[in-house]
Amino acid sequence: RRCRPAFVLLDVLLPDGSGIDVADVISGPGAPLVLLVSSRPAGDFGSALSGREFVTKSELTVERLQGLAGDD
Repeated sequence: RRCRPAFVLLDVLLPDGSGIDVADVISGPGAPLVLLVSSRPAGDFGSALSGREFVTKSELTVERLQGLAGDD
């Protein structure tokens, strides 16, 4: 069975690689929005986050996730 999420919540720093690289793999036409998160500020990742949805974990709220999912 195929899963079609409204968005994917993905940590930038993964144990075996980069969430940014994973986001590249799952992006494309019809792909869900990928929201990258980290406890570090966006500036720590330089241009790697350019054009991507990003939020620090301290700013991640239920309301923000509901907005991404289209739940008003």
